[in-house]
Amino acid sequence: RGFDSKALRKAYLRYCLDMIERFDPDYMAYGIEVDLLAQNDPDQFDAFAKMAKRIYRKIKRRYPQLPVFPTFTLGQPFDFDERRAVMERLLPYSDILAISTYPYLAAGVDGNPANIPDDWFTRLADIAGDKRVAIAETGYAAETLEFETLDWTIPGRPSWQKRYLKTLLRD
Repeated sequence: RGFDSKALRKAYLRYCLDMIERFDPDYMAYGIEVDLLAQNDPDQFDAFAKMAKRIYRKIKRRYPQLPVFPTFTLGQPFDFDERRAVMERLLPYSDILAISTYPYLAAGVDGNPANIPDDWFTRLADIAGDKRVAIAETGYAAETLEFETLDWTIPGRPSWQKRYLKTLLRD
């Protein structure tokens, strides 16, 4: 069933509420890296966005103090405007702008954190407005990664990982 299915929406809301009741979390992510759905299946994303509005409002009605949000990827620099549009579309149904990011995979970075655009993280403040920005997932390669089937190698070094961590914490 698609996201526009009433039965799916009802079941997913029950699932979310059950997880909250069972685990008493400090935060609740109701969707993970949802911009990838927008990129890969725009029609399903439209249905998801409508579902997100309902899910968010119903969770917040029951748990008004619980920060509730979807997460997004901070992918390639060349498609940031598309990702920004998706973030802005769902921001009304989010208490936090939460990002997954692995910048060593970005085009032009080639593993070296010196090549990460200076505004990699700071540009998120423009989108978030008065909402907090959170890093939901991140990482940086400390050793070279080889993707043989893709004929792709990403160099990595412990010193690069350390530099990335300093940039992350600074920004």
